[in-house]
Amino acid sequence: FFFSRHKVEGSWGMRPALSSLARSGQRLSAATPALRGFTRTGFTVYTRTGDKGKSSLFNGERRRKDDVVFDALGAVDELSAAIGLARAHCEKGAAGCAKEEAVEASVAPAPGPAGLRWLLPQLEGAQRLLLDVGSAIATPQTSSSEKHLQRVGIDGAAEASVLEARIDTMDAQLPPLTVFILPGGGAPAAALHMSRAV
Repeated sequence: FFFSRHKVEGSWGMRPALSSLARSGQRLSAATPALRGFTRTGFTVYTRTGDKGKSSLFNGERRRKDDVVFDALGAVDELSAAIGLARAHCEKGAAGCAKEEAVEASVAPAPGPAGLRWLLPQLEGAQRLLLDVGSAIATPQTSSSEKHLQRVGIDGAAEASVLEARIDTMDAQLPPLTVFILPGGGAPAAALHMSRAV
């Protein structure tokens, strides 16, 4: 494998000791010194239940892999990955900005390193919400028990209101949009355009 994940403060991330090895392109295995004694908690990315063109949902139901549910899960995963790439570009762009320079969440700073730093928790929040959306998609209401449904509930209307408020906060910093724009404007902006288009 090329990297391992571990749980850090409620989120998944690369194990720091392995990240430099992974970036170097070195293939990692159980024999790699950095991995000796490393145990992975949580779930695996494979199930060993056999393929046969089917996969399981959160509620245990097996469906064909061409089911619309898996298409939706793939779209959510693709969006989260695109936002993750945008976050990485924003982190790099905000590197010169001290955390103290970022302002409260309800006030977006002008574009620049402080604006990118302000954006980082917004993007992480979107990714966390997408995990909840994926859980809800993988738990169809028509075939799931009440117990499963209670574990994956999200308030879509409330989350949409929060997202709209964030958009309005950022939009207030921009001149009125009167024409279509070409995606670009640096790596963070281009990655955010890609996320928007997914």
